[in-house]
Amino acid sequence: MKKRILSLVMAILMIVSLLPVTALAADAAPSWLTMKIGSGSALSVSSTPTYLKFVDGTLTTEAGTATDYQFKATYADGILDVVFNNMIVSHTGGGHSFNFGYTAEGSNFNYAVRLTLIGENQINGTGGNWIYLRNAGGTTITGSGSLYACTSAQNQVLQVEAGDLTIKDTTVTIEQKDGSYAGILLNKGSLFVDNSTVTVSAVNGSCVSFGTYNGIGTEEQGCYIQNGSNVVMNARSLHRGLIHTAGPIVFDSSNVELNGQYGCMATNKAPEIKGDVTAVYKNKVDGPSYSFDVAVDTP
Repeated sequence: MKKRILSLVMAILMIVSLLPVTALAADAAPSWLTMKIGSGSALSVSSTPTYLKFVDGTLTTEAGTATDYQFKATYADGILDVVFNNMIVSHTGGGHSFNFGYTAEGSNFNYAVRLTLIGENQINGTGGNWIYLRNAGGTTITGSGSLYACTSAQNQVLQVEAGDLTIKDTTVTIEQKDGSYAGILLNKGSLFVDNSTVTVSAVNGSCVSFGTYNGIGTEEQGCYIQNGSNVVMNARSLHRGLIHTAGPIVFDSSNVELNGQYGCMATNKAPEIKGDVTAVYKNKVDGPSYSFDVAVDTP
C-alpha cells in the first residue's frame, strides 16, 4: 500500500514539474508591474485591486474603498485593468500624470491595458504626457463614461509607445493647446476608433501622429474609424495634417469631420471609404484635403 501511495505521489510531482511556469502563475502579477502617478510617486499593482482617492487632483494618503474610489487598478491574466471613476486630476510640473508600463528594468512589456471610464473624468494642467502607455500588448479605452484630457505643455496628451490603441464604446476628448506636439501619438501601433465619440484638437501639431510626434510612422500603422463612430479633429497646423500617417486611413460606417488650417490629412493616399460614411473636410485656407501626393477636391 505504501509503495502505491509513493508511486502516486511521484507521478503527481512528475506531472507538475512538466507544467510551464506561466500556467502555475497565471493569476500572479509580475514583480515589475508598476505604474507612476504624477511626477514622482510609484504604484505597484497586483491581482489585489488597488483603490485610490483624489482630493483636488492630489492622491490622498489613504487608499479608497470599492465604493468611493476614483482610481482602481487590478492585474490578472496578462491584462492590467484600470478604472477611472469620476476622477479629476490637475497636474502641474514635470513627469507624466499616468505612466503605465513603467518599470525599473525597462519598458514595453507585453501585457495589455484596459482603461474603463465611469462618469466624467478629467486630466488637465501643465507638465508631461497625461497618459503614457509603454506596454506592448495593446491598449483599449472603453466604458459608459467619458475622458477629457487637456495640456498646455510641450507634450503629447496621449502617447502609446508600443502596441495598438483602441477607443471602443466610449467618449474621449483630447486637447493639445500649446507647441507643435500631437494630441495622440502612436509610436509603433495603429489607432482604432470603434463605436465612439472622439474629438481631438491641436494648435500647431497633428491631431494624430505616428512614429514620432508629428511623424508619419510606417505603412503598417493605420487609422481606422469604424462602426458608427463620430470623430471631429481640429488643427491649425501649417505643415502637418490632422491625421499624419504613411499607413492606411479607413472610414467605415462613421461620421468624420476634419477641420484643418491648410490640409486635412498628411498622407500619400486617399482614405478608404466603407459603408455609410459622412465625411466633411474643411480647410480654412485654400488647399487640397490631402497633402503630399494626393489632391482631392474638398466635398
